Amino acid sequence: MRRLGARRPAFEGKLPRVSGCALVVGGVAVVTSANLLSLQRGEVEEGFLYITPHGPSLVYYGSFFVLGYVFHHYREFLRALVPNFWRWAAMAAVMFPIAVHLSGLDNAVRGRDTVLHVWAVLANGLCTWALIYAFIGGALRFFDRDSPWIQYVSQSSYWVFLVHMPLVSLAAYWLVQFDLPAMLKFLLACGFTALVAFLTFHYWVQKSWLSVFLHGRRFDLAWPWRQAGRDREQTAQLS
Repeated sequence: MRRLGARRPAFEGKLPRVSGCALVVGGVAVVTSANLLSLQRGEVEEGFLYITPHGPSLVYYGSFFVLGYVFHHYREFLRALVPNFWRWAAMAAVMFPIAVHLSGLDNAVRGRDTVLHVWAVLANGLCTWALIYAFIGGALRFFDRDSPWIQYVSQSSYWVFLVHMPLVSLAAYWLVQFDLPAMLKFLLACGFTALVAFLTFHYWVQKSWLSVFLHGRRFDLAWPWRQAGRDREQTAQLS
């Protein structure tokens, strides 16, 4: 992988110009859609029903890791998403209900309607990449700056990503017994997951061997509101 990252192909300078090209978005969407063809409704669900390896889900998510490595190396590709991120957000807003509707139709059909399934898969693939482009472009546009809040969330994000699914599942399982509105259950599950994920990162992970294993280094991060207060005090002293 290092050898791959060390090479500087001649086409690298052209990447920013083609990053927003519809053909590029369509190409990666087709790759994603191909990985969804074997899945019911064109969505990844089977891998979360049981705690067992699920081949199609691993291939699907593995493709994002490979493409993520490429995007991480070619940073100018990502920078080129910033000016037009609203366009990708608009596309995602249009494609999301279409993808949900087609997936619902695909799921309701008895047997397998190949044409409908292909359209559902393509809609989900295109929606996925519109969301990726929109979130990456928006993050670089609004959050690529010095801030204790942004730094803390950034450094803790990998741990939060790893633990959020079992925490969400635990919260959802516990809330089944209560007759509460769905939106309230959703908010309670999200709040519980965020609280536990950030507390465990702060007190168990960031200064431990787990941080070295996950990030390659240890962190010494104060809670963002405390760091913001320290920054204000230092600025006041300097002025």
